[in-house]
Amino acid sequence: MEELKSTPFPSSMQLDETTEVSQGAQRLAYVRYMHVDAIKDEFQFCEPLSETTKATDVLQTVNSFFAKQNVDWKKN
Repeated sequence: MEELKSTPFPSSMQLDETTEVSQGAQRLAYVRYMHVDAIKDEFQFCEPLSETTKATDVLQTVNSFFAKQNVDWKKN
């Protein structure tokens, strides 16, 4: 997270969804960013979707994770 916070370059995010054995939906997030002289592609989190898999719930999950990490992901 410190590398992601410190990069002056834009980053990109890829979201995926999986369903576990108990039928609970999980949101996976990967972030690609530039650090020093390398492009990094890092797994960021796996969080359960407690409500539905609608876009508003997915966005809330992403916002919540990055807010806890004190990262403004929208600016990147």
